Amino acid sequence: NDAVFAVGPVAENLRISEIMYHPPDTGDPNDPNTEFIELTNVGDETMGLNLVRFSDGIEFVFPSFNLPPGGYCLVVKDLAAFEARYGPGLPVAGQYIGSLSNAGEHIEIQDAAGQTIQSFSYRDDWYDLTDGDGFSLTVIDSGAADPNVLAEQGAWRPSTDFGGSPGAGD
Repeated sequence: NDAVFAVGPVAENLRISEIMYHPPDTGDPNDPNTEFIELTNVGDETMGLNLVRFSDGIEFVFPSFNLPPGGYCLVVKDLAAFEARYGPGLPVAGQYIGSLSNAGEHIEIQDAAGQTIQSFSYRDDWYDLTDGDGFSLTVIDSGAADPNVLAEQGAWRPSTDFGGSPGAGD
């Protein structure tokens, strides 16, 4: 017999907060490997992310990973390239399979029981700065954002900092 357990209110409080879908092109063939998606816990309880998964856009299943209240975690395309760009010690949960489309695409994340947590599409024409100019796409207010409005440009903005702010608030 198998059982799947989710610790904490994952569906209510796990939010995608930042997407680096089109890193700057510096001529280095490893640049696209610095892509990342940042998630945050907007609740007041630690949540276990074991078996939470991206089911569209990229492929990734979370290992046993606890995300504290107000905490951030990252899934990255290539850990070595990411750490070369941003440094070690950031809360990386693991590497995903695939790539984020520079033209925009649909992203979906599901809890351990297969229930959809967030499902939306981002577009590369929302902000020029996020389309290869070195800035990430950042949710304006992760805590207040209705997960159903993330397909709208008005829920997002370019990051304040060049390269984004992986693992921290922007």
